[in-house]
Amino acid sequence: MASTVEQTAAPPSAPPISTNDLGPRIIDALAQVRAMTPEELRSEINGAGGGDCVMDSKEAEVVISILERHFNRELAKVEDLEPEQMNTLNALRNLIDTRLNSNSQGQD
Repeated sequence: MASTVEQTAAPPSAPPISTNDLGPRIIDALAQVRAMTPEELRSEINGAGGGDCVMDSKEAEVVISILERHFNRELAKVEDLEPEQMNTLNALRNLIDTRLNSNSQGQD
């Protein structure tokens, strides 16, 4: 009786994430969480002095989840999810950038 060996296909490699792509994706995801258009959110950010936007930790967790599905990779670990680390768009972008850089260097 011959035995068969099942081979599983390797998971598709995740697309690279550029810093230039990350910022707009975070804004798109936060706009989705807040049930508004990205343009409305950008207008709100610009109206408040531009550059950043305050969010609560629950919004940030959902944004990370959306981005993880989009990019098909883990972007934050449990130890990253401290509320004070995720209170603005820039803080969230820095958190994800740090995680991506540590992953690309094999430091996890």
